[in-house]
Amino acid sequence: MCLNAIRKVGNEAGWITAKCNRIGNKFQHFPPPEDNDDIIYHIEIAKQLYKEHGNTLVEVTKSNFSGFFILTPKSVWSRVGGFKNQGSGLGGIDLDYCKRIKTIGCKLYVMPGLYFYHLYKYKRCAGKAWDPALWK
Repeated sequence: MCLNAIRKVGNEAGWITAKCNRIGNKFQHFPPPEDNDDIIYHIEIAKQLYKEHGNTLVEVTKSNFSGFFILTPKSVWSRVGGFKNQGSGLGGIDLDYCKRIKTIGCKLYVMPGLYFYHLYKYKRCAGKAWDPALWK
């Protein structure tokens, strides 16, 4: 899927991402009917989304992406100076990178047929239904 996406958009893309179960960004979020931690359940969701969307790419113009999955050309990464430490661990690196690639005219894409199970902030929210307010 990734190779197909690269062939479709080439270096016009600054960042290609996917869908996942636990993320605050509405363009990257796919809320499963039950957000449990059964990996087999999430594999079935991934199969379903691929069957529905295949290798489709959707351009996103009104958002910044979260960095759980970053497919970016090395040439774009080099042009903007790579990832930059924001002084708070990994927090903010993705948002900063996204903003910088947009300033050079590169586009953002989501692959709605590519789904990841994301353990994101599991300890804080273990056993609770996915609610964005819990993840802050």
